Amino acid sequence: MKPFYYTIAFLLEMGMFIAFFLWGYLQGATIVWKWCFALGLVTALVIFWGIFMSPKAPVRLSFAVKTGVEVILFLAATCILSRAGYKVAAIVFGTATVVKEVCSLVYGE
Repeated sequence: MKPFYYTIAFLLEMGMFIAFFLWGYLQGATIVWKWCFALGLVTALVIFWGIFMSPKAPVRLSFAVKTGVEVILFLAATCILSRAGYKVAAIVFGTATVVKEVCSLVYGE
């Protein structure tokens, strides 16, 4: 069951990065600023995730803090998808996030 959990977690993380990329892209006025915002935001998020949230992160957060940050980031990604007009994707992403977080509590990951 753990491989299923890790697969869902990885896919949700990639979906979150895509959602934040979309939000950054929608913020720019010109094509150059769209790409700058999108790539800058995702780069910062990937660095943050690698340092604090990844399974082999050099800075270990407590389980409660890590879960709280995950929920906030995944909720933000769900809201971004919804506000961008991708309602079905937002519902699927939000539901998968809930399933992943419940599994996280069960496995203590």
